[in-house]
Amino acid sequence: MAYDSHSHVLGGLFHGFEGQRVATDEELTQGLAASLISLDANVLLGLYRYPDEVSSALLEALDAFAERVFVSHQAMREFWRNRTSVLADRSKARDEVEKQLSARESAVLDALHTWAKKIAIDEDDLEQARLLVARQFDVLRKLVSDNHRDDVENYPSPSEDPIVQQLETLLEGKVGRPMPKPDFDAAVVEGQRRHAAEEPPGYKEKAAAKAHLPEGVAGDYLVWLQSIAEAKQRSLDLLLVTADEKEDWYWRSWDTVIGPRTELTKEFFDATGKRLMLMTPLEFIRRYSALGGDVSDQALAELERHEASDDGDEELPAENSGSWTEAAVHQLLEQLAVQAPVQAAVIRAAAANGGSVDRREVYRLGGYSPKRMLRGFTRPVRRMSRLLQEKGALELNAPEMLSPRYDHGVQANAFEIPQQVVEILTRT
Repeated sequence: MAYDSHSHVLGGLFHGFEGQRVATDEELTQGLAASLISLDANVLLGLYRYPDEVSSALLEALDAFAERVFVSHQAMREFWRNRTSVLADRSKARDEVEKQLSARESAVLDALHTWAKKIAIDEDDLEQARLLVARQFDVLRKLVSDNHRDDVENYPSPSEDPIVQQLETLLEGKVGRPMPKPDFDAAVVEGQRRHAAEEPPGYKEKAAAKAHLPEGVAGDYLVWLQSIAEAKQRSLDLLLVTADEKEDWYWRSWDTVIGPRTELTKEFFDATGKRLMLMTPLEFIRRYSALGGDVSDQALAELERHEASDDGDEELPAENSGSWTEAAVHQLLEQLAVQAPVQAAVIRAAAANGGSVDRREVYRLGGYSPKRMLRGFTRPVRRMSRLLQEKGALELNAPEMLSPRYDHGVQANAFEIPQQVVEILTRT
């Protein structure tokens, strides 16, 4: 029989082409308030990798939409599988950079020595050069050390891990149950078929790196399948939050991200009749802020800094024999007043209180939620102190301006400033 177009109900622009429909910017923002929010494992693991202000902001944003947060069983399996290795990555990264800094310092000093011998440089000039090199490498080592100062709160034991403790509360009743074994086995076969055929999601996974896992290369597909099932059961649009930005999830035109892969959008619509949206954790925080969420300026600044960054060791003297000058104290506080005003307020409060403030006072001064972490709270102070040291405005071995005190476990219960700073601030 010949095709008769009038025997069919006519459709519209996207009828049969639902994969081409991409959420608008406004729809993406509103999606936070009306969709199932499925978290990939890399979102949970990212809480250990992001700057501390960003991790806190992400947890607060997820808590704001907690009733629709969902973690598939596969994503949770991957979180627990990889958590300890993520913690170990910090120590490995620190050891490697310290090793490289020592090697580079030795190379620079050797080069200076060779150069000096060839041109008979004055010994005083050579000594000045050695001191300049030593000073710069000391600043770099201090930068590395400062960024690991709060690793004390990254204990491998889940019972002592503040991130695990917050996730336990947030995710209670929100984690998917394991698939029956026949369904799981069938899904793994389908995920492996998709990987071989380069069908999204997950076909960019490296087979050799996943060969030892029970699901092999089918992990992303399992997260996808379980997220579809939950969204269908609740009759909701799906917002999948993932740090994975590879082409097996995203539709791209050159370097521009357009939206989810058209195949995924179409597959989800055919299964549920609903919309699919993808979002990175950092975009999730930004859109939460756009909806009026309480994201601090400091967290947004850290967010921008983090996004821009994506693209036998020597140590500092153990004793803090250096000192803070009145000029250095006020320079630091002026910078903190702009970039980290809560930390500036805590320093002044500590000075007025004889040198310390307790944890509750920090929360009061910052207007922080009780669920907020203070891991890394002193990092902006250390960063700006290093800038003063780099300029020569502060001695390298000056005591820490703001130090956490741990009297009762893994959480800082108070913050202290040096007595010399107390004296400067109480007389000026």
